Amino acid sequence: MTNPTHPALRAPLRGGETRPAAGRRGFSLIEMIVVVAIIIILLALLVPTLSHAMERARLLKCSANLRTIQAATMQFAEDHDDMMPPSDVRPWAYHASIRDQMQEDPVHRWWHRWSSILMKTGHIDPATVPMGGPIQGWPFGSSGEEADQLPVRGQSPFICPSGTWEYEGPGHEGGSNHWNPIANKADKQFYAIGDEPHGDQQLNPQVVYVHYPVHYGCNGSNASSAYAMERTPSGGQPRLVYTGSFQNPSALIIYYDGRFNHNRTSIGRVAARHMNRTMANFSFADGHVRAFDVRDLPSLGVADQSLYPNWRR
Repeated sequence: MTNPTHPALRAPLRGGETRPAAGRRGFSLIEMIVVVAIIIILLALLVPTLSHAMERARLLKCSANLRTIQAATMQFAEDHDDMMPPSDVRPWAYHASIRDQMQEDPVHRWWHRWSSILMKTGHIDPATVPMGGPIQGWPFGSSGEEADQLPVRGQSPFICPSGTWEYEGPGHEGGSNHWNPIANKADKQFYAIGDEPHGDQQLNPQVVYVHYPVHYGCNGSNASSAYAMERTPSGGQPRLVYTGSFQNPSALIIYYDGRFNHNRTSIGRVAARHMNRTMANFSFADGHVRAFDVRDLPSLGVADQSLYPNWRR
């Protein structure tokens, strides 16, 4: 092995000094600039690709949530003589002549929305849903500290990974533009611990409720028989929807990214959460799930069942 300090390998310097003929040197400024520029270019190419991949993963997770909810809904219908779960139930609003009869049915004994009905009837396991609370007494419209405190984050079929982790109070419609930040927030829904007594639910302060976030809405309204899920009762009478009335199940929307129900007004409750805030996931009566650009959705009033997707049954 050669020795770089051997006198024969040293180059003469002025004054009789010697130095190594070949030695290490650092990067020049130009070389450093070139390396940094290459790194920046690579990052510029990779970051959008990674961001797109992450957004695609969130879209697929949301799709899986809707498939779970849709499967639970169709199992509910199978178990209830093809009846769809109501958008929500107001048990005290039943006419006196049918109130006791309807409230014998577990589906109609609580004021709950579709998500709580699926849990109350065992079609979605409540243990999979993170909940906050409890709230003593009648929770609907409550603005107390307990009612507004979010539950601990966790996995839930009702939580979209692209949704905003905060509540929006009831009654906020938002606009009809394709990106609605209000619709992207979680809808505060409630679940009764134990069994609720019959009668006017508003007068039962002993019932303990907990609350939980929901990032999905249903294709229903408060006073119309045109859509897939309806509030019961409407005008004091039960308004029930059966799957046999679906003219084109493969095109009929059941659930969507968004809030509560569209209430026949506009698609302002649909949340374009995905793919640069242009796409929303939708589940259909035949069980499949697909994402659409919400700017291409048909109007809620269009009754052409041949359209895909379609709001009207």
